[in-house]
Amino acid sequence: MPISDTTVDKTTVHDLTFFAIFGIDANDVVENGGQLDPPTAAHVKKAFRRLSLKFHPDKDPSPEAREAFERVKEAADTLTNADRCRTYAATFRKAAAEQAQANAHADRTERYAADLRRRQEEHRQAAAERRREEAELRRTRGEGGAGSRLAQAEAVAALRRSMMSSWRQIEADMVADWEVGPDELAVKERDVARMLEALQKSAANSAAPRSTAIENAKRMRAALAAQAPRPQPPPV
Repeated sequence: MPISDTTVDKTTVHDLTFFAIFGIDANDVVENGGQLDPPTAAHVKKAFRRLSLKFHPDKDPSPEAREAFERVKEAADTLTNADRCRTYAATFRKAAAEQAQANAHADRTERYAADLRRRQEEHRQAAAERRREEAELRRTRGEGGAGSRLAQAEAVAALRRSMMSSWRQIEADMVADWEVGPDELAVKERDVARMLEALQKSAANSAAPRSTAIENAKRMRAALAAQAPRPQPPPV
């Protein structure tokens, strides 16, 4: 069994196990069935003689030295006795098993805690991502709704302006080009009537006000009527 150097004095001897006093690894003794192999047993006897001289009352008459001597003697007597050494080693076996169990429990607890922290962090990040996506969706919908309404309003206004311009342009072109005579007046009036009917239907199906279409058509009819030749008074 490997032996380590251990500093033993009258102030530290009471804090050391019997194995540690002689620099022996308790696990080695436990694995060996609670027994010292011959070289280790010889080492214990040699170390005891050295320590007993160190704490002998003739060399150090202090009460602390006497207590240290008794502690070293008890350790040597225990380890060099097969039955006592086995019983003493059994306490380490039990302690080692309890420590291993405690370590395993602590390891499981730490893994569980780490997994719990990981899951909580993933949940927090997922919730934050959902909130961000929902906020972005609300913002996009809000902007899209406002933009759509604005675009619709602009489209309606443009349509109305276009239709008003179209009415006026049609009116101006027709009035300017209509140089009708008496024979053509009836034909033109029928054309205007048909156009008025078409314009009224178009106005009913469009965003332009119905009254606007009718007013423009009426003005065209009035303009057409103005083109009719006035009857001349009979010659005197």
